Order: sequence, then structure tokens, then C-alpha cells
Amino acid sequence: MGNGTVCQRVQDCQDLYDNGVISEGFHLIYPLTWPGEPFEAYCKDGWTFFQLRVSHHGLFYGWDLYRNGIRRSDSNSHWLGNEKLANITAQRDYTMRMEFRNSSSNITHYLQYDLFRIGSEVNNYALEELGSYTGSLEYDYMRYHHGVGFSTYDSDNDNSTSRKCTQPHLAGWWYNGYDNFTCTTANFNGRYGEPWKAGLCIYDRERMIADCDIAATEMKIKPL
Repeated sequence: MGNGTVCQRVQDCQDLYDNGVISEGFHLIYPLTWPGEPFEAYCKDGWTFFQLRVSHHGLFYGWDLYRNGIRRSDSNSHWLGNEKLANITAQRDYTMRMEFRNSSSNITHYLQYDLFRIGSEVNNYALEELGSYTGSLEYDYMRYHHGVGFSTYDSDNDNSTSRKCTQPHLAGWWYNGYDNFTCTTANFNGRYGEPWKAGLCIYDRERMIADCDIAATEMKIKPL
């Protein structure tokens, strides 16, 4: 700055990739509306990850940790942080991709949406935008969560009138529960190896079938 050079902010991992930073891993980014110092995000091929689970640890944490971010010291497993994610998705239009690997078959499935945005903390980091779905699975497992606020055990923002969805599911997520029966159809922050409810599972509401045979997950965004 002292030599008159204007430094452009690196808004996300795509900016890094476009400028030749192609190595996979944690890199500093600096979203346009972010008020603090640059922070680390996990990058791969221009994708900015906001969730990566490769170690068998649950994510049953409170509001502050999900807002600020959760990162395992023994692996790359992390939740970027809702405040960071809200600032990133406020600056551009993004596509969002979710992937999970089946434990038994080792097959990786994906769900992709052509628009993704979450709101600010004032709006409970609600899943405000979720575009059209394409993927390797017939059922759209995230549609049920569109428009719903984020919930943790100490901040109940689901639509259920009879219970707190975080109690049976033991994670932070965009839990719905408007029918007072089904809280989630994609519990990507649930516990490894647990059955439906507390487990890391997906759930087909139409056929009432749960799949909890999941070994690893990731959620990531890229500018349109």
C-alpha cells in the first residue's frame, strides 16, 4: 500500500485459483464485507469448503462455535463458521455442492444447487437461497431445509412446535420440523456410526428410508 499499489481482496478460493494458487489446503481469503482480518478457508480447484468431515468426531456444539468456526487439530475436518459463510455468500452468487462417500460401497454421491446463500446472524443464518438441484441421487435431500434458520442446542430456530430438533439429532444444522415429525433430511453434522436421529445420515421423507452408512462428507461453494 505504501508504494501506491492497490491490493485487491481475495474474496474466495476461486480468486486464489485464478491467480495461480492451485494447491489443496487451507489458504487465507478476505471477503468484501468481512470486518476482521483475513481468515483461512479450505480450498480445492477453486471450491471454498465450509464443511469437511474426514475424521469420526461429532459436531454437537453451541451457537458461538458454529458462528465462529470449528476445526479439528488432528485432521482437515472443520466447519468454516456461519458468520464467515454469510459474508462470503453475500458478495457473489454461488453454486453449492455436497458430497458424501458411502462406507460399504466406497461410492461418492453428490448434490449440487445452482444458487446458495445464507442470511446474517440477525436472521439466524437462515438458508435463504437454494437453487435448482442436480445430482447423482433422485431425491433432493436439501430442499426440505430451504428458508429455515440454523439451530444449535442453545439456539432453537427450527419450525417444530413440539420439540427441539437438536436434541434427537445432536448437531447444528438448518433443522425444519414443521410437521413435528421430520427435523432433517440431511444430517451432515451428525455423529458417525449412529442410527437415524443422532447419526450422520440422509433421509427420504417420501419413502421414509434413512441411509447412515456414510464415511465422509464435504460441502463447498464456487462463484457462478
